Amino acid sequence: MTEQERPDENAALQNPAEAPAPSEGASQADAPKSPEDAEASAKAAQPESGSASEQGAEQVAGQGKKPKADGEKKPRKRRRKKRPASEASEAAPKPRGKAKAPEEQVREAMSLLASAYLELRKRAGGLAPKSREESPVLELEVPVPLRRNDLSDTAKRFTSALRDRLERNVVEAGLLVPGRTWCFDKGSFDAPYARPDDPRQVLVGYGLEGRPRFADLVTLAIERKHESVDEFLAGREGAVSFLEKGSVVTEGLTPAFDPAASPHPLVGQAMMGLFESGEEGRRVALTVQVVRRDDGDGKLRLLAHPVCAVDLFDLPEFGVVRHLRRFQQDLDALGQRLAGRQAAGEDFDLEEEVLSELRDLVRRLGTTAKNRERKTDHSREREGQRPTQLAFPEARSARDHHLFVDTEEQTIVVIGRKGRVHVFSPDGRHVTSVVMPPPNVRQRQKSGRWRAAEPEERGNFREAIEQKKEDEAAGSE
Repeated sequence: MTEQERPDENAALQNPAEAPAPSEGASQADAPKSPEDAEASAKAAQPESGSASEQGAEQVAGQGKKPKADGEKKPRKRRRKKRPASEASEAAPKPRGKAKAPEEQVREAMSLLASAYLELRKRAGGLAPKSREESPVLELEVPVPLRRNDLSDTAKRFTSALRDRLERNVVEAGLLVPGRTWCFDKGSFDAPYARPDDPRQVLVGYGLEGRPRFADLVTLAIERKHESVDEFLAGREGAVSFLEKGSVVTEGLTPAFDPAASPHPLVGQAMMGLFESGEEGRRVALTVQVVRRDDGDGKLRLLAHPVCAVDLFDLPEFGVVRHLRRFQQDLDALGQRLAGRQAAGEDFDLEEEVLSELRDLVRRLGTTAKNRERKTDHSREREGQRPTQLAFPEARSARDHHLFVDTEEQTIVVIGRKGRVHVFSPDGRHVTSVVMPPPNVRQRQKSGRWRAAEPEERGNFREAIEQKKEDEAAGSE
């Protein structure tokens, strides 16, 4: 359409009659409006500056967020799953059990202290009381720290002081003190230098002043050029041993000290090692002496006396203690044979006879150590987990507070040493043996799975295992 053909809009507004008529298809909304109506429509189409929509847009823009479109869905909130009642009860802290009465706690402490005292007495060389003439009550002054941080140090000092007291009692009674050697300058076992300072030291002799002299077994093996020094340095257990007569060990003494005047004259000794200790990566040496004791009745009594820096009962392998007990039996038999030969008027060299027995002891200990090293790690682990060989010995020597009853299996549970736990039937039949950590043992006692055996149950069980022992002895005969 040209400008000439375009209708004059102003003219149409001024003279509506001359305006062209709308087409038939046009709607009424497209019809022209008056100037007042057009101005009102324009104002209505513009949003108000203070409207809610404009303020919301400005607020969203000020927060740096884009306003959501009308068709966009809002994110659904995640519902927290409700935990089952069983899981909720397990997660909740369990109520603490009822605290034991003070009297019961003191009773348990007294029972443990009595067991510790008897164990220390055995290690010091004394024996447990066997007669009723001795007072069954022990009077001790026990320090009780109120702070847990002081328990370890206090217990260590108290145990050491009690051990020294018991060893002094043994010395005063004229008995041998295990681990210590005789000191001629003191005329006693009671001296700070009577025991080796290092676990690898052995007794090599005496000085002029009457004090014992100790030397490192490794250094001694190198200096004396032992035939098995290479295997010894390679780590083989019990590879080195030296045998010496008692007269050779004491030849460094001055005439002022007469070895024969000692209440326990030294006949001979064996220095051997090294053996596994309770401390990882460290081994111990052992000096086994044979001393003579005169009880005034004319009988020949020979005693095995170990000298060592560590307690033999703390060694991980029980074989050393077992062999020493057998060695004492051999010495008893030797004493009887020599007494018979002496009564018949035969001459013999006591030191040579004792050295022969010491050679057998060294050979047995070496064989045991060699067989133990031949075992695979798996077999040694299984042997540690199933300590069946010690089941009956530890059951017979168990204290009352070491006997329990399994309430589920109705079996007798014996708590042994070094974490060993032995299970028996009530009639004394051995079921199994395991090594159980102390926390697991305490948990079973606390939960009621293991309860303390009643006096009647303990008596019946001890009679049953003694009957087993008698039956085995009768069967072997």
